[in-house]
Amino acid sequence: MVVGYLPAGFPDRAGYRTLATRAFTAGLDALEIGLPSPAPATEGATITAALHRGRSEVDGLEDALCLAAAARVRAEDALIALAYDAVVEEFGIDDLLDSCRAAEIDSILLPQQSMDRQLEISRLAEAKEIDLVFFLSRRAEIEQLVDGGPHDPIIYVQSATQHTGKAFNADTALERLVDVQSAFGGQSARVLVGFGIAAPADVRVLVRAGADGVVVGTALVEAGGQGADDLAQLVQELRVAAVADHSSTAGRQA
Repeated sequence: MVVGYLPAGFPDRAGYRTLATRAFTAGLDALEIGLPSPAPATEGATITAALHRGRSEVDGLEDALCLAAAARVRAEDALIALAYDAVVEEFGIDDLLDSCRAAEIDSILLPQQSMDRQLEISRLAEAKEIDLVFFLSRRAEIEQLVDGGPHDPIIYVQSATQHTGKAFNADTALERLVDVQSAFGGQSARVLVGFGIAAPADVRVLVRAGADGVVVGTALVEAGGQGADDLAQLVQELRVAAVADHSSTAGRQA
């Protein structure tokens, strides 16, 4: 599974829809929507600039969600709303979830919320038929999720403690992936790995180790800044790597 991040409205309204549509056509499985808000300190220069540019192009939360929803190519194209604390504080979690449901958003990601709070919100989201993607940044949170989380959770594993846009560290990413796999044992979980992923080789490392998917942020934003063709080519290359190595892994396990 390949998940790609783009701030809503980047590089402009028409350009955003073009980029998102081309990404889905090229094989993107899910689009992570950067909702309009100030960029937190964990974001690197590329995403910070793109968020700022996108904010000037959209008229608030609902407009951003609807703009993304209009870019779907197929009914199964998934949308994940990424909301930083500034968005949660401005709208409140209930109104945020209601807006996501109205725009037919599939999932929500809240990377600045504690695991305790994510677990609480997951139950509210489930009642509104929205999946919470659990953001896992610290080892201490793994047991909380195993003990208190839903069956078959979707988990975003932060591959390194660093700003977005830094080089991919395969050793650290694999260590964190193994930590999650070991903690869940035979329990079902869908694990996505993000931060620093930019090339097919990065995808192959993770999929061969059992990751269910990857999240590509800075590299996709950079490609989108060059144009829709560059973005589509990157998505195609990542998709080929993910599918080919997932198939070979499944074959070895069989």
